[in-house]
Amino acid sequence: METSPGRLRHALGRLSLAGDPRVLEAVASWHHGQWAGPRGESLPQVQERLRERLRRGAGETWVYLADGKPAATARLLHDENPIAPGNVLLLADLLVAPEWRGQGIGRALCAHMVALARQERAGPLHALTVDRVDFFRKVGFRCLADTVVTAIGRTRVLASLLVHDRS
Repeated sequence: METSPGRLRHALGRLSLAGDPRVLEAVASWHHGQWAGPRGESLPQVQERLRERLRRGAGETWVYLADGKPAATARLLHDENPIAPGNVLLLADLLVAPEWRGQGIGRALCAHMVALARQERAGPLHALTVDRVDFFRKVGFRCLADTVVTAIGRTRVLASLLVHDRS
C-alpha cells in the first residue's frame, strides 16, 4: 500500500470480482460506459458477461484501488493471436475510471501487468486496442499490425495489436 502526496491511499491487488459485488458493479459500469453501451449492450448483459468470465476462469483480473474504491482494472490472459496462428499473452480490458484518469494509475497498472508477464515467462505481452495506441506506446509497447477483430455485440472493428518487448 502506498500513499500519494494528496493523502489518497492506493493499492493494487488481484481482487475477486465475484467476492465483492461493489467491485463487479464498478468494473461492469466502466465497461458498459466505455465499450459495451455504445455498441448496444445493456449494463445487465455486461454484468452477466463478467460473471461468465469468472465462472470460466478467463484470465487474471487486477483492480487498482484508490481510497479503498475501485479506480482501474485490467486482465491478463492467454488468447488467440488475431494476426497469426497460436495464442499470445494479452493485456486486456485496461480501463481507468473517468474520475481517476490522468493521474498515472493506468501507467502503474500497465507496468504491473508487464511485470506479471515477465514472471510468467510466457513470451512477450501483447495488447489489442481500438483507440489507445498512443497510451500503449508511451508505456513501452510498439505496434505490430492493424487488424479487424470481432468486438462486443459481434461488431467488426479495426484494432491495433501491440507488443511490449521487455516483458
